[in-house]
Amino acid sequence: MKKALVIIACIALVGSFTSCDKKCHCKNYVGGVSAAYDFEPDDNMKCKDYNTVAEVNGVKAGVECR
Repeated sequence: MKKALVIIACIALVGSFTSCDKKCHCKNYVGGVSAAYDFEPDDNMKCKDYNTVAEVNGVKAGVECR
């Protein structure tokens, strides 16, 4: 019984550290200038799926999400 309680407590502890926040934190790069914004991803999409950053001559352009 003690072992089961310890396992349940460990699962609850790990669950408390996982985020329920379903927002992506992104930066939009245009001509080397960035702007940050947040949004909710579509179903079955991860934040990194929205990354489209390209760098040309040291200047970033696109979207970078985490």
